[in-house]
Amino acid sequence: MIWQEERTLIVFISERLKSGQIRGIYQFLEKAEKQLRELQEALCKPKARRRDKEQLEAKITNTVKGQFVKNVIDWSLQEVSKGRFRLDFTINQGKLGEIEERLGIRILMTDRHDWSTVEIIKAYYGQSMIEHAFKNLKNPYHLALRPQYHWTDQKIKVHFFICVLGYLLATILEDSKTRGSVKATYRLEEISDEEASIVDALEITDTHNNRLKFNGVGVYN
Repeated sequence: MIWQEERTLIVFISERLKSGQIRGIYQFLEKAEKQLRELQEALCKPKARRRDKEQLEAKITNTVKGQFVKNVIDWSLQEVSKGRFRLDFTINQGKLGEIEERLGIRILMTDRHDWSTVEIIKAYYGQSMIEHAFKNLKNPYHLALRPQYHWTDQKIKVHFFICVLGYLLATILEDSKTRGSVKATYRLEEISDEEASIVDALEITDTHNNRLKFNGVGVYN
């Protein structure tokens, strides 16, 4: 029960997310190790200036803190003489390994209890396609919904329908990755009764069997 409603939860490991997180951790550790080594060398110089221990500790703490890497870098600061210190540090490989084992976790939540695990994960990854579609609909230069030179509800609805239909046609056309003509992809999907009536009105019910031919456009499944 979440937010007073029953939800279906899925917890899984995303290898893509995990590899990105691990790459980020090692980049951080490389940067932190470089800064600590520079500080370590500066403290060891014979003519090194006297330092305040609290300020040094604050600087080191700020250097080694980061997402996922808390306590991965073990360090110690020893005062060898008044105002002079020695810094020692190591990467705790055991803790680093434990952190890597916990990375890549995604938690998905839905109220579609009838969906399978695979369907829920596919729907999650399909969000980016929907977000991309809305972004394109707001494009002021390509298939723009506005400006619209209509005032009645009926004409505004027709205007929007034509724009969305144009966008739909544009999305099923994609540039070929190799030289040649533009390719068209046909996809079969479940449609609502209202959508079915539109398909019937446009007389395109059987288009996937009797595919339209366009000059300069190739077709593949």
